[in-house]
Amino acid sequence: MNASVRFGAQLHAGGVTFRLWAPAAERVEVVLDRAHPMPAQAAGWHELTIPGIGAGTLYKYRIDGEIEVPDPASHFQPQDIFGPSEVIDHARFGWRTQDWRGRPWQDAVFLELHVGAFTPEGTFRSAIAKLDHLADAGITAIELMPVADFAGRRN
Repeated sequence: MNASVRFGAQLHAGGVTFRLWAPAAERVEVVLDRAHPMPAQAAGWHELTIPGIGAGTLYKYRIDGEIEVPDPASHFQPQDIFGPSEVIDHARFGWRTQDWRGRPWQDAVFLELHVGAFTPEGTFRSAIAKLDHLADAGITAIELMPVADFAGRRN
């Protein structure tokens, strides 16, 4: 796939463009208040732009009229992993530090941190309490693992 091609729900001034890669599907629909057929594109992609909708829109994909699934590229699952996905406007977030550009890569020390396994409580709040300890140990960056919901108690 071309790295510039985006998938999932992409919010823009005219509405939302939905893209799903489903090469084995004969028919794909995006389900909002009703099902909207998504025309097949090259290489197994299905795409549809729906004008007039925006952030907060809930949606699922329906494959071959049989199975409804959340977006595998979802940016938010407000009703957990089996519920609908939600269109998010990332531009609404007010960044407090506009000019921060990070540190040089040669000075970075990463920790891949699974929040559910990092502390006995398995919560973000309990991980926050350990940040000073990580900084004292020389950790300069944290990569949160996993980056999406999955079934189970410690996701």
